[in-house]
Amino acid sequence: MLEWPWFDETEQHLRQLGHDVTVLLARDALRRDHYERTIELASEIAREDPMDEAAAEIAIKAFLLAGNRTAAVLEYRRYASVLRREIDCRPSDDLRALVNE
Repeated sequence: MLEWPWFDETEQHLRQLGHDVTVLLARDALRRDHYERTIELASEIAREDPMDEAAAEIAIKAFLLAGNRTAAVLEYRRYASVLRREIDCRPSDDLRALVNE
């Protein structure tokens, strides 16, 4: 398969679909107050792309709703550090507002 000329585009499309489905599942778990599952799914997304803001936002919200502000702040700081190191920028205002940093 890796030698098929069309496979690169197909693989990229499948990865994007997998990402989108995982984000939807994480948001659904958050809506249902399944915080542990939400955090697992957000972590899965962040392992694939540490700069994925949706993953950071979902995890931070889950930690906050679960009453674990310390973990929420640590997740925010992890994400902010990755952004600063990789592309020299800061998290969005909306994300910063979640943890009041």
